[in-house]
Amino acid sequence: MAQILAYDTCFSNCSVSLKSGNGVTSIDAGANTFQNLVPTINVLTKNTSVERIIITIGPGSFTGVRIGIATALGIQAVTNCKIFGCSTFDLFITQFLQENNKFVNAEKQVVVVLESKRRGLVYFQKTNLKKFYTDSSIHDEKALLKIDELPKYTKDTVLITNIKNIYDTITNKEMFYIENTSSKTLFNVSENRLMSSIKPIYFS
Repeated sequence: MAQILAYDTCFSNCSVSLKSGNGVTSIDAGANTFQNLVPTINVLTKNTSVERIIITIGPGSFTGVRIGIATALGIQAVTNCKIFGCSTFDLFITQFLQENNKFVNAEKQVVVVLESKRRGLVYFQKTNLKKFYTDSSIHDEKALLKIDELPKYTKDTVLITNIKNIYDTITNKEMFYIENTSSKTLFNVSENRLMSSIKPIYFS
């Protein structure tokens, strides 16, 4: 039976999940990724053989991204498993669509705005929702933006963010706040959105 490990290390809480058949077990590893990630993986994968790993590769915490990728590569060196990367933008969109079915295949643009820990700057991606699951050739618009630039990019879009006070800047009718993502969601990310080339997504 295939065992798939998934984890997200890009923001404040590190989440780790293991899928075995139709069953999924998840553990919130807490905020200290450096200390908690590997012990949490050990607890979940004890006496099992991981065949595939899905991880978030940014944007997000610079340290978290590096720890997440390095850990996956270390496991691969021992087990020869396959590794796939998922952008944090796609993780947020997938979780949003799971919680809001009416937007699946909607003829809408979605904008994801994520905290960057850089003063006055946010991570930004604009994506076509209708093509999100189906079009592997889709080219998303990504950037590190000044917060005061956001209004010109978010008109007539669905907005997803993990920044609670973004309401002070943006006044979309369709705005959704996601405080924490779950690594379980990585199992539901469309295959065409996963990357076999594991390179961190950074913005200078």
